[in-house]
Amino acid sequence: APASYVPRYWYTNNPGLEGFSPKLSMQLPEPFDWDAIWDTYVETVRICAGIAEAHGLKLAIEGHAHVIVPNTDSFLRLREHVQHPALGYNLDTAWLFIQREYIPWSIAKLRGKLLHVHARDGDGLHAYSLPPGEGILDWEGIFDALRGIGYDGFVSFELGGLSDAEKWVGRARAYLAEYL
Repeated sequence: APASYVPRYWYTNNPGLEGFSPKLSMQLPEPFDWDAIWDTYVETVRICAGIAEAHGLKLAIEGHAHVIVPNTDSFLRLREHVQHPALGYNLDTAWLFIQREYIPWSIAKLRGKLLHVHARDGDGLHAYSLPPGEGILDWEGIFDALRGIGYDGFVSFELGGLSDAEKWVGRARAYLAEYL
């Protein structure tokens, strides 16, 4: 759609910044027919999963705030409707954390459907792209949950805006090594 990226962060107060508004506002298309949007999305994902499967691949959906499938439960609903074995989930710890999900619980729900994990941390207030170990996520619980569902895929860092990326990725890797 011809729109900027969906809102990702909430700031409760930032006085003195011209043009800033803490109100979350998005423009919905007119007319807005959720049932039609959902049905089109389900059919589109089904087609894409079929294309992926035809090439020996899987299709991983990643939930983001403010999209059609933002979180764990909405993905599980989508998967029930799509009913395609090539459809799985890319769990981004920060996106689920932004939506106040407890990541180990989400992982348990995704047993057999989890294809990849993006490791990012957050402070629970404003910052949701911190290196693992620099925020408040329960990484021990996350890795216990991954082991609990038999996950043997990749966990990758998805970090941006770091002034010294090698330093922060190195620290995050060393921190997570304790739980691997």
